[in-house]
Amino acid sequence: MFKLPLAEFVAARDALAARLKAEGRKAAAAEVKATLKPSVVAWAANQIFWREEFLYVRLQGAARRLRERQEQAAGSEELREAARAQREALVACLERVQALLVEAGHAPAPAVLQRVNNTLLALAHEPDGERAGRLTEALDPPGFEALAGLNLVPLPLPREEPVPPATVSGAPPSPPDPTVDAQRLERLARRTAARQRLAGSEQERAQALAELAALEEQARAAATERDRLELLLGEARQRASDLAAATAQARARQAQSERACEQARSALEALGTN
Repeated sequence: MFKLPLAEFVAARDALAARLKAEGRKAAAAEVKATLKPSVVAWAANQIFWREEFLYVRLQGAARRLRERQEQAAGSEELREAARAQREALVACLERVQALLVEAGHAPAPAVLQRVNNTLLALAHEPDGERAGRLTEALDPPGFEALAGLNLVPLPLPREEPVPPATVSGAPPSPPDPTVDAQRLERLARRTAARQRLAGSEQERAQALAELAALEEQARAAATERDRLELLLGEARQRASDLAAATAQARARQAQSERACEQARSALEALGTN
């Protein structure tokens, strides 16, 4: 049920609880029924686990390698490279989250992306990862206590400027900013909004083209019907003209016949008087 669109969660949860109860598994049914509907942030993080396994495994691996480098007190270059790999894996996840949110009708606001960033990072640094894919709330970014004393803080999205070199040879780099770059998130949100507007405009254009094609087809059908009716009208007029001419001829013949009858009657009468 955690894989489903957020709007379908409650119905799927209740259906599963009812099925478990009907099977006599009352404890499991009660546990399922008590499961809270995930927040948008938790839902988005869950989708990376369920729908983008490659990205999630990549982030987990990058987080594990960074912890190992810190535990081994690796040199600054190794630490910097491990941190960069984790940032890049996190960015790939966030870019996919942004698309998933848009597809599901949720606004990928900077604050939402920030909390998804923190949640994914916290999951990646959990030793067992049992909560992955089943979150109901956002997680706090991993800190010193959460990581059992490791010198690790949540990493931001990559900035445009290059990473500054270590000031002392062999010293580890200073910890990155624990918040996601707000300006980058804002650019991502604006770009997403622009894509949504473009998609809406393209959809409206497609609808307008479809309506235009339908109207043009109707116009062609009307023109064909008009031509057919005009042909029938012409034929009717010609028939009416022919009938009028035939009627005139019939009347002329009738008049001629009446005159002939009158002449014959007169001649008959003349014969009768002699």
